Amino acid sequence: MKLELIQEKHILPLVQIACDTRISDTSGVPENCNEKDVTGWMNTSLTVPSAEMHFVLSIDDRVCGCCILKKIDWDKREAELSYWLGVDYWGKGLGTKAARLMAENAFNILGFKKLNAHYLEIANAPSGKILQKIGFVKDETRADLKAEGRFLLRENDVWTFVTLSRDTFGQDTSN
Repeated sequence: MKLELIQEKHILPLVQIACDTRISDTSGVPENCNEKDVTGWMNTSLTVPSAEMHFVLSIDDRVCGCCILKKIDWDKREAELSYWLGVDYWGKGLGTKAARLMAENAFNILGFKKLNAHYLEIANAPSGKILQKIGFVKDETRADLKAEGRFLLRENDVWTFVTLSRDTFGQDTSN
């Protein structure tokens, strides 16, 4: 698996896999994702200093998804981790590899001290398991937030907030 900062060559392959509503239902990917959206991701990622960076995941030169560092606070050295995979890549353990690879880069290359993330507790429980596998724990400073609008796929679903520090990265907290 390869991770690289988004470039023009990634725009069309990302649009092709990101336009599936099963991805936008549980992530920040816009509904009906198009070239303008993905070009915006690229332009934001290439701004220095950037508040958001999109990294493209590929396997054997085939684009399979994105890992994103959002809400970057360069002074505090922290960001929010987000990721998504094309539907054809679901259920193959690639989400865990991608999230771990992005966290490694965030901590070891970019020098972050803390990563935050969130997931839909019911509609995207697999994402919560991925985050837990690489050491994320419940963020006790934030209460769960009721899912609304396009994200309310399951009754009573909530966004659960988790956090990971450089010191605890890699510790499997799933039991």
